[in-house]
Amino acid sequence: MQDTCKNEVARNSSVIEASIAELMANGSEESSEELRMLRVLQNNMEEVDNMCMHIEATCEGSTVCNNEPNGVCEVIEDVVQCSCRVGYAANKRGCERDGSVAITDEETEKHSTDKAKYRVEMVLPFAIPKGRTLLSSRTYKQYTDILHKALEDYYRDHLGKGLWKVVILSVRQGSLVVDHLVIYYNEDFVKGALLEAVALFDRAEISILGNVVTPSGVNVGKEKVSIDGIHESRLCQAMLAIEECATDELCVVQEGLPKCRKTTTTPLETQNASTTWTIITALSTTGGVLVVIVIVLIVVVCKKNANAVKPFRQNKAGAGRVDSRETPCTDLDSEEEDGEARAKSKVEVVSRSMEKFQVYENGSHDGHGPAKTAWAKLT
Repeated sequence: MQDTCKNEVARNSSVIEASIAELMANGSEESSEELRMLRVLQNNMEEVDNMCMHIEATCEGSTVCNNEPNGVCEVIEDVVQCSCRVGYAANKRGCERDGSVAITDEETEKHSTDKAKYRVEMVLPFAIPKGRTLLSSRTYKQYTDILHKALEDYYRDHLGKGLWKVVILSVRQGSLVVDHLVIYYNEDFVKGALLEAVALFDRAEISILGNVVTPSGVNVGKEKVSIDGIHESRLCQAMLAIEECATDELCVVQEGLPKCRKTTTTPLETQNASTTWTIITALSTTGGVLVVIVIVLIVVVCKKNANAVKPFRQNKAGAGRVDSRETPCTDLDSEEEDGEARAKSKVEVVSRSMEKFQVYENGSHDGHGPAKTAWAKLT
């Protein structure tokens, strides 16, 4: 759009200058109406030319790639131009296949057995400048080179010489998604350092064209498992993406490294044990409460009976009235019985109470049957 504007201004300016020259050649004076009008137009064209500089260049409506089927429109340094698509290179005949083959995950299998690979896909909150596109081979190569260096520097800081190389599989927009392989020497301590590096991506600083960004998302493995949560959880997620634990094992972090460790009980045994302890606790609590209730009721009944019998005892000698009530409590409180009789009576009271309590314990707890009857008698 900017180029179109400037071209149009240049064309009109040329026409105006030619008209002024022709009038001057024919002897027209500078004060003539025609020359004055042409001078005004000439000044206006200069202002219009300056305005063209502020028009934003855009590929919208551009015909720059109309004659190039393998090209894509881009705006580079405020200039609209046609770039070859990814996989094509420019030559005298236009954009043709460049002969390069995209690297795939499967092709890395050819590496020797002393090396292993780890696939990572990260999302970087970075926007490609307006007018640029990763469909262009020029822009794609530019960002691939930048990201390759930034990632190699990051992994090298964690793995040291244990890192062999980083391979960029693809880069795509939205924000900026980088799918890559980390190829490392197959040693346990190197793998541990790699998993630590992946788990720490939520704190990493990746430099892109002078902008420092932290990954907003990380997926690992062929299944692209998302890495999130606390640091220990992220370590285990990173490990389980390439190494599954056995059915009787769990991932645990020991000395900063994720490891598979056997569990002492199976999930079913743990559940059964938990259920058993719940039942035992419930029964113990219920039984304890019932014993307390029984004891409280016995004491209350004894107190009432003792208070009721006391007046009869006071009048026993004078009026000849004898208390005919026979209750365990009056027997226990009687001052006329000797110690042996009182002890025997206490044993009988406790025995009868425990028999009733036993009937309740062995009966139905749903409020029906012998348990309900025994409870009614007891209370």
